[in-house]
Amino acid sequence: FYDRVTDLTQFGIEKNADQVGLAAAGVVGAGVAAHAAVSALKAAQNKAQSRKEEEV
Repeated sequence: FYDRVTDLTQFGIEKNADQVGLAAAGVVGAGVAAHAAVSALKAAQNKAQSRKEEEV
């Protein structure tokens, strides 16, 4: 009664989900890198500030 239909085109849901996942991973990675950079800069500034205060 039922036949397998193999000539139907699919919507590509899996492909879209993979693209969204890759984009999300890229955004998260960029956010982590930016946070690390800002944290390193703040730490360097605080270290330089504490050295100046020790000299005075």
